Amino acid sequence: MKKIILLIAFFAAGVSCSYAQLLGSIKIQPNDMIELSNARDSAVSRIIEKTVRPGLFVIKRSFQLQDKKSKELFGLNGRPEFGIGYSIGIKTPNGFCLTDQAISPWNYNGAYKKYQGKYIPIISKSEYAELNKDSILGETFDLTDKCTVLCDSSIYRYESDMFNGNSFKIDSLAGEKKGWLIWLTSQNNADLSNFSNLDFLCQEKVLLVDKSIGSDILGDIPSDVQILGGVYVIPIFKGIGKLELHLCGVLSKMNNQWRVCFPFFMKSDGRNVTETEKTEEKPEEKDELTPVEKKSKSKKKK
Repeated sequence: MKKIILLIAFFAAGVSCSYAQLLGSIKIQPNDMIELSNARDSAVSRIIEKTVRPGLFVIKRSFQLQDKKSKELFGLNGRPEFGIGYSIGIKTPNGFCLTDQAISPWNYNGAYKKYQGKYIPIISKSEYAELNKDSILGETFDLTDKCTVLCDSSIYRYESDMFNGNSFKIDSLAGEKKGWLIWLTSQNNADLSNFSNLDFLCQEKVLLVDKSIGSDILGDIPSDVQILGGVYVIPIFKGIGKLELHLCGVLSKMNNQWRVCFPFFMKSDGRNVTETEKTEEKPEEKDELTPVEKKSKSKKKK
């Protein structure tokens, strides 16, 4: 199977064993964030971004609300959709992983709580775009592939050939890990169909992998930005001048707090996919439902 090996090899003149050693010993203080896309940052940081980017894709999912009695569909404030959620997908061997932000975007929408109970959230459109390509959001997909629910329903792992076997290599071993948290962020209200509005942030972190959900709450997170998600990668040296970044964890927002989940360490809990309605505490907003014309096509996620 073809894989994104995420191999960093330094063949250029003057870049040899010493550079590889520098990459392995780079000092990113545990509580410091480095913006990888900033040209002033180190070459090593930009290499990390370039290496991780092919393993990720952006998810955009729109949803409407359906009245339980009349079955009428509603958008919000004059729009056909009630809300839109952005998140990331992670390419894994034989499929991909999504977080609960992609599966149940209404749980992260402040306007939904007001209507919870009387209305049912319905996914109306799902789009994605790969970060290593020039494509924009617009490729549609349905989550009909076989799925395993992991990490207390915060990670969903799908079996799929959507990416032709291209994926991260996986680190599933237990123990103390010294790797990098890679956050994918954007400015609030930015146009996420334009990938130039996306930023990568890198933070060195030592974590203990001994269960499916890390014990550490990630208190030092990117601030004043929209977080789409992130991954935890481990550097694996493969020889002089060669390094691979293996996927060890997925960043997930649980109970309004960010944690690192280790879905590849945990065994499947064997349950079917369900779109639970675990809602975060959000301030109530005064909005107005908008009836959706019947000609609008909507499909509930299977």
